[in-house]
Amino acid sequence: MPKSRIPQVTDAQITAAFTGVSNDVDPSVAARSGSDDKVAAAEAETKAPQVRAVTPDGADWLNQDSFGLKIGGIYGQRGRYALRHIDIQRHAQFRGESANSAYLETVVHGPDPSAPNSMVCTSCGEEITSFVRTAMINEDGDLRRDQDGNVTYRGQFVVTGKPMTVHAGHTGDCLYKLRNARNRRKTLESSGKSVADLLPSQSFDQANARLAGLNGHFAQRRAEGQAFQKRLGFTNEPRGSNDRDEGVNRGQFTPSTPRGHRRAEKRQRGWADAS
Repeated sequence: MPKSRIPQVTDAQITAAFTGVSNDVDPSVAARSGSDDKVAAAEAETKAPQVRAVTPDGADWLNQDSFGLKIGGIYGQRGRYALRHIDIQRHAQFRGESANSAYLETVVHGPDPSAPNSMVCTSCGEEITSFVRTAMINEDGDLRRDQDGNVTYRGQFVVTGKPMTVHAGHTGDCLYKLRNARNRRKTLESSGKSVADLLPSQSFDQANARLAGLNGHFAQRRAEGQAFQKRLGFTNEPRGSNDRDEGVNRGQFTPSTPRGHRRAEKRQRGWADAS
């Protein structure tokens, strides 16, 4: 009876059988690969199920784009979109619900319900009869809110001018010109590039709230300055009709010979004598 040959077992196979790692593989690489798999598995277990960005009617709404969501530079910054699809996707994932057309139009991007029926564009002088606003979405996918919990919106209204008031601008170049009314520049920390320092463009109600806040801030500063001057002993109270204070006449002094009068006479005489 012929002898059967027993296959030889190598040291690498024995090591792999007990450790799961062959001698032919760098242990540090294998350990790192295993840890990456474990982390990915743990994240997959705790991660919420993937949610579609929009419902079918929401997709139709996006495709129609009745309010210019896909138009670059709608709020004046060239090449910048009001929102990207990834922002809507992140927001849907945060909510755990796909956005339908009604939600997209009333909450995310659509007509500004606080705006008046019409306003004159400060940049071009033409009338504006429709206004849009866009909700701001943070990195977590939630809607950005102010201190009172209200959703913050970009819009077509800018607080500027002297005296400050709420101005409106058409989307695009008109709004850029309005937001750049101060003609200031700023340097980006990330790239060091110098760009226009644009004013905020907001919905109508939030622009008016900003105006009220700025007016209140400047009024407070004026009151503090007046109180300081009063503590120093200065006052802005009107003086009496005789313009006298403690026996000293504070009236306007009018010189008997106005400045330049004699010089004019001398120049005239010199010219006459020379002729």
